[in-house]
Amino acid sequence: MVKAFNYAFAPRMADPAVDGIRLDGFVAGDDQAAKDKVLELVGSIGFRPLDAGALVMARVLESLALLNILLQIRYGWPWQNGWKLVGPPSD
Repeated sequence: MVKAFNYAFAPRMADPAVDGIRLDGFVAGDDQAAKDKVLELVGSIGFRPLDAGALVMARVLESLALLNILLQIRYGWPWQNGWKLVGPPSD
């Protein structure tokens, strides 16, 4: 089992970049072979694939989704946001 994508809104999945910067695509899972396939899929649609660790991290990814939703509502944003870690080397 692998967890991915729920932290990103549909428009970002269709275009996972903002101002030419690839958004991060987090993938969590216990089966490394399955996780590698999903990481490849994440990269193939334009995200920067990042291994988020074991499947237990799925709860953290779900929390990212909830935080994104709450921020959209609170600030009246247009549901176009995505997640990007800044600082680490870019791929």
